[in-house]
Amino acid sequence: MDTSRVAIPVLGLGLLGGLTALGVLLHTPSGDPARTDTRPLAANLASIGLALSLSDAATVGRADVEAGRLVHMLVEDGDARLRLRVSHGLAPDEAERRIDAARQRLDALYGERQAPYPGELSNSLKCPDAFKPVDHTPAGTAASLVRLYANDRLAFGGCADELLTYHASVAQYYSPAQGRLVQAEYFWPRGQSSDPGPEILSSARLDGAP
Repeated sequence: MDTSRVAIPVLGLGLLGGLTALGVLLHTPSGDPARTDTRPLAANLASIGLALSLSDAATVGRADVEAGRLVHMLVEDGDARLRLRVSHGLAPDEAERRIDAARQRLDALYGERQAPYPGELSNSLKCPDAFKPVDHTPAGTAASLVRLYANDRLAFGGCADELLTYHASVAQYYSPAQGRLVQAEYFWPRGQSSDPGPEILSSARLDGAP
């Protein structure tokens, strides 16, 4: 992976075993169906006003808009992936509620589960602590930052080592001026050296782009 990185404006912004995707917490209500955005990466990123460091090789894998506004994008950056979701028109109290709910939803993915078989010893399964989400002290404008793991489909909730492909970092950003809430999810292959996700998301800056 190219280690040279450049700061670019980024818009902002899973699931093992049929669990509900965390992204539903950042759904933008709209009567218009989502459509694919074919603009280049720089144009898409500039529209949301979030700047973070990605390599020169970063490209758009998919970008979706609703009512003319970007709501989702998957960025491919070498072996890394960045999934971005954005909600528009949120008052501060609603944004805070969604940020708290997103953290609770992550914890719920790793709670005790019903075992798929009957047994005398236990009828439930517990996720090892090593795989559970861990809060990371955010820097910059991030309202929260969580570290965890994901599978090869960029899905959270896995509790078995052989099923987990990526280190993952999830951060939330909010712009009161624009009423915009951004969720950024950075995925880094577990087989590679030190995970840059927490540093990349901590150094991100959300401005008041229209």
